Order: sequence, then structure tokens, then C-alpha cells
Amino acid sequence: MLVRDKSQSLYRRISFTASVIALLVTGLIDVRPAQASNGPCDIYAAASTACVAAFSTTRALYSSYTGSLYQVTRESDNTTTNIGVLSDGYANAATQDTFCAGTVCTITEIYDQSSNHNNLTVAPPGGETSGPGPGGYDLPAFATALPITAGGHKVYGVYFQSGMGYRNDATTGIAVNGQPEGVYMVTSGTHLNGGCCFDFGNAETSNDDDGAGRMDAINIICTTNPCTPIAGLDMENGIYGQLAVAGGTPFVTAMGSNDGQHYYAIYQGNAQSGSLTTTGSTALPSGYSPMRQEGAIILGIGGDNSQSTIGSFFEGVMTAGAPTSTTMNSVQANIVSVGYAGMLPYHDGFGSGSASGWTTYDGSWSVSSSGAYVNSTADNNGDKAVTGSPTWDNYTLQGDVEITSSGDAGLNFRVTNPASGLDSLDGYYVGVDAVSGDLVLGRESYGWTALQTTAMPGGVSTNAWYHLTVQAVGCTFTVSAQAVGSTTSTGFSYTDSGCTFTAGAIGVRSHLASAMWRNICVSVGGTSTLPYYAPFAAGTGPSGWTTYAGTWSLSSENYIDSASETSGDKSIGGPTSGNFTLTGDVDVTSSSGNAGFLVRATNPAVGADSVDAYYLGVDTGGFIEIGKESYGWTQLAAAPLNASPANTWIHLTAQVVGCQIRLTAQPVDSSTPANDVSVTDCSFSSGQVGVRAYDTTAQWRFVSVIPN
Repeated sequence: MLVRDKSQSLYRRISFTASVIALLVTGLIDVRPAQASNGPCDIYAAASTACVAAFSTTRALYSSYTGSLYQVTRESDNTTTNIGVLSDGYANAATQDTFCAGTVCTITEIYDQSSNHNNLTVAPPGGETSGPGPGGYDLPAFATALPITAGGHKVYGVYFQSGMGYRNDATTGIAVNGQPEGVYMVTSGTHLNGGCCFDFGNAETSNDDDGAGRMDAINIICTTNPCTPIAGLDMENGIYGQLAVAGGTPFVTAMGSNDGQHYYAIYQGNAQSGSLTTTGSTALPSGYSPMRQEGAIILGIGGDNSQSTIGSFFEGVMTAGAPTSTTMNSVQANIVSVGYAGMLPYHDGFGSGSASGWTTYDGSWSVSSSGAYVNSTADNNGDKAVTGSPTWDNYTLQGDVEITSSGDAGLNFRVTNPASGLDSLDGYYVGVDAVSGDLVLGRESYGWTALQTTAMPGGVSTNAWYHLTVQAVGCTFTVSAQAVGSTTSTGFSYTDSGCTFTAGAIGVRSHLASAMWRNICVSVGGTSTLPYYAPFAAGTGPSGWTTYAGTWSLSSENYIDSASETSGDKSIGGPTSGNFTLTGDVDVTSSSGNAGFLVRATNPAVGADSVDAYYLGVDTGGFIEIGKESYGWTQLAAAPLNASPANTWIHLTAQVVGCQIRLTAQPVDSSTPANDVSVTDCSFSSGQVGVRAYDTTAQWRFVSVIPN
């Protein structure tokens, strides 16, 4: 190594570690200021439209609120605890992390921060449908499924699968019978479908469809495949306003104001920046003037318990009186000040031609036409570029690095306080060294501490790609490196006793070397088991993979099926695993059909659906899907994309832990995910991975399997 210069039933069957589940979108590295002295409900009160219900799992919505935000229930012993706020008003997620460690937790109650105490609990059966839970109730959301950053803190949002929902039919202070009101929620544009109905707001007390005007709930929905998100007011038997939301927006503000008699308005905006767009004052539809609201509160479902939707929720309120446009924009500014960020999984394939969201320190940086992030300077400054969230804690970081001159280069993790200069950050580094031929792990804290090294078989070559992975869990780091195209992975686990760098962003870094990086991925969780990286760049084989129908070949670093047929062409390989995260790119190279990955695959044979496995893939119809193949096909879940996936590389992240299966899709030429979808199913517990195409030609690359 170079010498450095000094300077219940269903839930009972779910056996996964809850901290492993997580979703969709890039984060920012800056730590935003603490919550402003006033919250949204202070703003509404000052405008004489006081909050009558206020819910959030991320922060207090009044400056004076010091109570609990929500309740979680632990599966292992059915005990509960409340999640309160820190001194600056943000959720104390550490309480949840400690309470839920090693087991599954669900959110069983969301507390109303207003004096009305209109708390939300799991929704009962409705006129449209009964839920999948005991007694026909809906299911509660998994408590750890949506870790994000707010106010510079790790917090959790509420991640809804179909069949999850909350309700209160016996409320106080909520508008009824044409009274004016307002409503808003912070949600996401990257976890949506076209199902009914991802609503928050006023609904029927009967749990049934009682006719036009009986509801007044803000809604977000995909209207087409590919997805065109809209925000509107669900007034029962119609969603009105339908204001367009920019596709792929990770955090969305959606608002409604309704005088109950004649007019309403819809507002929407990016919850991370900017102001609102609006429909302006709009006449209520025929049959809705006056409104006839009933005063129940719903979240994640329709008024009649329609529950085929998916969605995300971070905060929302309902007001007495219809807020003005000025008030709504003041609330939007308050929401932006929170600094919502940091959804996982994260991916940057640099296919957009830029490195959006990365901050550089020293070096000369550019993005190549082949999708690599390049530092063309070889110097002693420890050149680096940093992105991600300072609250990311236990995660797996992986990416490819190529040293283009002598020296070392690799990845930073758990980065805080970055600055220009050699070793000028607090965090860790894993890389390969072309001089010593070693895999290197070290700690940087405005100085360098070598932690462990191991020799790479055959040394480290310049102008060759190496796949690096670090699984950072607590103070134990499992690091590995593999020459791209090789089947040999070299690595080790190291415990940094008493480590103080327990969370932080990610980065790329070079020392005395010019270098380039590609395919940077971050997913939640990790283990001390070395990962698997498919040898699709080997030129022959690939070793360890068996094909069933199709015409298969390797070209450059791509695994290609050039047969377009309905035999469900597949190739199976890799280790047999139960809980893992699979990442990789797929390109559907014709205008029809679908292609993706198989997980937990056993008993494969030639023939469409001739395997026992889950399939997670993209369809040229403009959607992603999760399905079950068991010598027959069952679609389990689907969600629209923001664009057709034909002839476009799509990065897929498949998280398979216990009975929870989640798929996130992101075009490689985009800096944000397009959508994600998840399902709970316990049919298959372990197996190999695979690639699969149906009625199309396709190609795959950069496939890795990370144990969880």
C-alpha cells in the first residue's frame, strides 16, 4: 500500500430483520437547519384556519408539540412503544431502532397532534372490501420500510402496500355538511399505482360510498401506464382538480382547499424545493355544491375502504376553514425547510451525462459518454466526490472502480464533514491499490488510520474494472473486491471497536491516481457474508449459470438473450440464498414483452413459468411487476413506470427478506427512481437467482447479490 502523507397470522410468518427493508430515491448530503420555530399548524392558526387534525411520523407540526408521534408494535412479544420527538421537534427514530432491533414492527397508531386527539388506527372493513387482516381489518404498515432524512435526522415515513390503511370514524372538529376546510399531505411520486385510493382527509363515517360530496380528501394517483401522477380532491365518486405532478418526484406536497359551498382549489409542489402550482379557485362539480362531508378521517384508502392503492406518507393536516393561497404557500416554504431527503435504495449509473447531487473536493471531474464518473487528476489531495444522506447508518455500498494511472482508488462510506485536502473527512475508505496490489480498508478523520489490507489475487491492474462492496452494519465492515469478469471475490470483515462514525453519506475517492467509477448503489442493511457478482464480463460462460430455452451469449459485459419467444427464456445461477438484495440492469431490446430477474428459484425447466420462483421485472406496457411462477403465473403486484422501458437500461433493486418482496426501478439515465412496488408472500423461502425474458429479446449487466 502507498505510504500516505500525514494530514398476526400473516405477520407471524414474516421472519425478516425489519431494518433491512427500505425504498426509492437519492438523498442530499447537507444537514438542513433544525425545524423552524413555527410548524405548519402555527402558520394555519395565525391565518385563522386552525388545524383540527395533524399527523406525522417525521416531526412535530406545532412548535409547542412535545408528545408522541406514533405507536409501534413489536411482533416478537406484541408489546408497544411510542415514538416521541427530539428537542428540535423531529422524530426520535433511535427509540424505534432500539425497540424493533431483530424483529418486525408495525405502525399501529398515528397520533393526532391537535387538541382534538383524532388518532388514526388500523382501518376496519368497508363497503367496497374487507381488509386482509384479522376480522377483515386492514393491515398496519411496516415501521421500518421507509427510512429517510428530515431536519438532518434519520426518521421514518409510512410505506403503504395494497391492503394497508388507517381510519377514525368518531372524530372531533372535522368539517361536516358543507363546512369549509383544507387538507395537505407530504407524499411521494415514486411509490404509486392507479388503484383506488391513496387518500388522506375527510371521508364517510359509514365506511361505505354514501354518494357525491361525502368525502373531501387529498389524493395522489397514477392515471396511465407509463405513470402520469396527479394530485386532486377525492370528493367521492370522483377525483377533482387533477393537477399534474412531475413524475419521479421523491417528495411531493399535495394540498386542497374547499369552501364547502361553491369553490375549491388544488395545490402541488416539490416538497424539497420551490413553490406551489395551483388550479386556482375552481367551481365545485355539479352534484357537489354544497358538499356533504361526514367527518371521518382516512389515510391510505378510499372512503369505502378501497385498498388497491400503494403510496407513502410523511405528514399531513386538516384545517377548520379553507386556507388561502398565501397560507398554503407559507406552509410549503415550511415543508421545504425540513430538508426531506435520503430515500433508499440509491443508484447512480451516470447515464444522464452528469453527476447530479455529487459535491467534489479537489480533482478534475467529468462524466464520460460511456457512463463513468471520471477524475482525470492524479495528485496527493485525496480527491473525492460525495453524495447521499448524513443519516444513512447500516447499509451496503457497491460500485466499480478503474484506476487509470498508478495509485489507489475506491469508495468512501459513512462520510461527514468532507472538505478539500488529503483525508479531509470523517468516515471510512475501501479501495484497491495498484502499487501494493492490495484491497485496503482505512479510517479517515483529517488523518489516515490503516485498518486492514489483504492481497488481491494477481494484484491490481490499471485500466481494469474492479467491483467493490462494503457492508457497514454497526461497527463491523465486510469489504470485498472482484475483478470484473472474474469469479473470485476477495474480502474480509473488520470490527472497528468503539467506532464513532456510525452514519454518513457515500463518496468516491482517489489518491495519487486518476480513476473512474460507475454503477454506484446503496441498499439498506448487510451481513458479514461476502456478496456474489455475476461474471457476465468473462467473455465465456458465464460460469455457474444454466439456461432453459432462449439463445444466450456474452458480449462486452452484457448477458444477452437474442430469442424473442414465449418460452419464458431463463438462465439460473449464483448462490442459493433466502434473504438478500439483488441489483442489476436490464434492457428490453424489442418493443414488446417483459424481462427481469428471478429470485429464490428452484426446480427450473424449459417452458413458460416452468420454475418455482418470484419474478421481478419491467414490461414494455410501461409498468414494473412482481409475480409468482410455479409452473403457472400469478401476478402479485404492479406499478406504472414514468416512461416505457423498451430499449432503455433500467436499474432494478430487488429486496427479498422473509415474506417481504420489494422492487425498485430506475432508468440508468435518470438520477431518481421511477417507481417501486412491494408485496408480502411466503410461497418460496430460498433459491438461486436468474434472468428471464418473455416475448422479447433482452440483455442484463452488473448483477450482484448481497446477503441480508
